[in-house]
Amino acid sequence: QVELKRCLNGLVVCSVVTHFSIIAFLFSVMVRLPIVLLLVAGPRSACGVRDGSDERGGVEVEWLATYEDTCSATCGRGEKPLKNDLLVCISVKTHTDVIAKMAGRPVVVSKQLCERDDVERPVPVKICEEFQGCQWKVVAATPSNKCGWSDVSCAPATGRPDDSLVQYCDLAERQGLIGSREHFQARYGLVTDGCPVKTFDSICTITINQPPKDGILSSSSANLEASKTKVGEAIRKCNDSDVIAITSQEMYNSMGNIFSPLSDYLASGEYAEAGRCGAEISSGVQVLVKQDKRKYLAPHALSCTYDKNSYGGDGAWTNTKGTAFLELSTVRGILVAASTHGQRGGVLSDPRVQQTLAAASYILAMRPQIVAWGGDFNPRTDISAETKLGKEILQVGSSHPEDIPVSDTEFFRDPHSGWSQDPAAALKALRNIRDTFGSEDGKSLQQLLTDATRGQLSEVAGVRNLCPTYRKAPSSGQFKKSNKLRTPDGSEVQYSVWRNQKDMKPIKEWMPYFGCQADGYPVEYFLSPLDGKSKWPDRAPSWTERIIVTSAAAGTCDQPQKVISAEDHDVLLAKCYV
Repeated sequence: QVELKRCLNGLVVCSVVTHFSIIAFLFSVMVRLPIVLLLVAGPRSACGVRDGSDERGGVEVEWLATYEDTCSATCGRGEKPLKNDLLVCISVKTHTDVIAKMAGRPVVVSKQLCERDDVERPVPVKICEEFQGCQWKVVAATPSNKCGWSDVSCAPATGRPDDSLVQYCDLAERQGLIGSREHFQARYGLVTDGCPVKTFDSICTITINQPPKDGILSSSSANLEASKTKVGEAIRKCNDSDVIAITSQEMYNSMGNIFSPLSDYLASGEYAEAGRCGAEISSGVQVLVKQDKRKYLAPHALSCTYDKNSYGGDGAWTNTKGTAFLELSTVRGILVAASTHGQRGGVLSDPRVQQTLAAASYILAMRPQIVAWGGDFNPRTDISAETKLGKEILQVGSSHPEDIPVSDTEFFRDPHSGWSQDPAAALKALRNIRDTFGSEDGKSLQQLLTDATRGQLSEVAGVRNLCPTYRKAPSSGQFKKSNKLRTPDGSEVQYSVWRNQKDMKPIKEWMPYFGCQADGYPVEYFLSPLDGKSKWPDRAPSWTERIIVTSAAAGTCDQPQKVISAEDHDVLLAKCYV
């Protein structure tokens, strides 16, 4: 009774001191003051709990268990055994006892106080979960036909794959400890023991430059439809190829994105999509495969990467030039499909050269057996209207009007009527100009590739048998008003607002575009320095589109073909065999 009265009389003091001790404890954690030990001890004495000897009446003690630090499993559920030599009995009667336990300085009492039926004893082992040692592994005996990609499941480093562990591999993947399940399957799950001799044997590379809009205020729907039409015609010209690689430029730029909707459209057609990589820089690539050949390409791409830093970058006004790389696993080895939008510059451009060679090095680092690399590499034909050669080429290439209109109010004429157009001769003249890719030494793309790749990569030959792919004109030419007037007596005078123009007619002159014709194609027209605003070599007829494959495949390729565009760039394609 005396002890109870003493405790009750001190209840208020005990409570205040206890709460004060909590605040002091938190403060001591920061400043590491030893005073907290005194405060913790204070209220215990105030309430009479000193050595635990009076705790027999209730469960006011508990076991404090310590388990092994390391889980028995490195992937999945495991156990942590109890450390019996570190098992202690502690008091949990007061606030300060609990706080002391939380602080890692529990109030230890005699073990005999915990050796009671009403004190729960710690479990001998504690369940733990671990994912640090998880990894993807190939499941044996799949696929059943031994041709394709085996299933993949999760396993510890020294264990067997187990689907129940997949959730732990997913955790490891999210933490960046391992790659994705799809990537692992594509790279390591390939089985070819049972593959037939004939799987897929042809691949057609298509390269198309098609911006999403013709201007800031225009709609992208028209250009999307145009791209569908052009690519559809190119696929038809691929002549039933097993695999098709579509390499695009400018479909994604600051004015919009038609790469994604075009890719979605093509993926829902007669071909299945094997992978795509785009809508990040100007360059994009998509690989399609015949439905019945889909099983010979991995379910998922190995990688989609971009190089915009090797003389590319974000500095362009409307687009980010560079190269997109799509890496795929096939039963015939690694397939790399790539698309390059090259630096412009002039006839000479070291950035263009370095950008292309960097891409070639990146491709070879993936050790591909098949390469489908297309692009608008942007080389320029070394020709100027100011040179003798340029003037001679203009004479054979410049167009003439089919008819000279007759009018009572205007006078029409062709100032170059004495020239004789021969589009086939124009192509021959262009082909005789050295194929300079951009280096100071004047090397061609093929020569640069041979030197840089030790002959492993080659340009598909025959592109220059076609008319250039850039820069196209919408017609053969047009009549434009000049600054001259025709007098009644047939002479000409300069236009002037001060001149009496009675009975005089404004003269409209024919502004020709440059004509070119290859075997099997109609006459194609290109911008010309005679059209009133274009300049060569900046807008000279040039073979900007090129296709590159492995040197082993280069000799198997059919003659490249084009889908002719009315303006800007043509579509180039080439079918090769593997």
